Amino acid sequence: MEQLNFREFVENPYQYSDLEIANMYFSNTNIRIREIAQKTGKSITELYQIIHKYGQPNRVRTNHDNVAMLADSGLPVNRIAELTGYTPRHIRNLLKA
Repeated sequence: MEQLNFREFVENPYQYSDLEIANMYFSNTNIRIREIAQKTGKSITELYQIIHKYGQPNRVRTNHDNVAMLADSGLPVNRIAELTGYTPRHIRNLLKA
């Protein structure tokens, strides 16, 4: 690792490697993609591109199944959106499919 003075260290936060990001995603199923985006400073699109390099996003199908299960239990769209982190519009689109 290169030697940085304090000012350079503060101005240039840690840059996560693609492998570290993929490991964060695949090893910890409790952390949301938005939390990884905030932690790494990358956009969600960039994160999914990195994840696709190392495998398939493993949570999409699970989350979609959760949406269907929650809808079947009678929860309204807005509440499902709060629980899953999706937008209400996305929930409605998933339920149509």
